[in-house]
Amino acid sequence: MLRSLVGFKVGSLVEVIAGVNSHYPALLGPDEPELLLTKEVAEKLGLYPPQPNWESVERLSVGGPAYGWFVRKAVRAKVVEVDREGPEVEVHAYIVSSFPKVLISDAAIKPLGIWAVDEGRGLWCFGDELRDVLDGRREPRKSYVT
Repeated sequence: MLRSLVGFKVGSLVEVIAGVNSHYPALLGPDEPELLLTKEVAEKLGLYPPQPNWESVERLSVGGPAYGWFVRKAVRAKVVEVDREGPEVEVHAYIVSSFPKVLISDAAIKPLGIWAVDEGRGLWCFGDELRDVLDGRREPRKSYVT
């Protein structure tokens, strides 16, 4: 879903497929959007290797403890679809070098314009499309990976 990220490196732009995870709480709370970035994506954005002044953070996940670096307001992100784009949002980055994919935290889902329609089937829409989807006037969007 998330296909556009701009980081610290001048001119950096990375398109990625990211998972939406409503059970991934943002470190600073529900009003502070956050993305979990892989080492590879962080490198492309100029956010790896870590700088000495970045916060080292250990968090618990389903797979056990995750060790990484937290960088405040590090990335501008937006959802890019074939027919339109969502709003651009400034987000914090949690960089975990051992994690296999980019994740969107609970606090970043709605600011990015994402509304889940059927999580199990990977169906979603932008917030301003929700009424039409619920009324059957338009089909929900399908995630890239189901």
